[in-house]
Amino acid sequence: MYENVGQGQGSSVMLPGSSNSSAFTPHGALSGQSTVCVGYATTFRLFINMLDMDCHIVHNEYHSWDMVRLDDNEWYQVDVYTDVSGKCQYQNFNMTDEISRNSHDWDDSALPAAKGIKYSYAVQNNEEIKIFTLFLQK
Repeated sequence: MYENVGQGQGSSVMLPGSSNSSAFTPHGALSGQSTVCVGYATTFRLFINMLDMDCHIVHNEYHSWDMVRLDDNEWYQVDVYTDVSGKCQYQNFNMTDEISRNSHDWDDSALPAAKGIKYSYAVQNNEEIKIFTLFLQK
């Protein structure tokens, strides 16, 4: 999806009968190769469900993304749409809630906690910045 689906125009909220409704669905992502964030989220969920894995779509007032449970039985936040628009691949891939809250907000009262780190790109690929460490030691 990251390499093959473009970003459509619109918000994450779709009105019934909208003329651009396919931009909000897997159909828009797979046939038109362009979709908005909710289209990315529903398409990602479709693929994850085809692998017989658990996935939830998370919505707030202006954006949609996913939560997926991986083989370590932990939940992770995944925002493929934002990675496509960003300059850093995997920046929003397999995030913990703590990492995701840096750029997302949501009501988590009905969702599982995303606290897995085994497959977290940010956690597994972090590096200590020496200059910052030296600054803190002063």
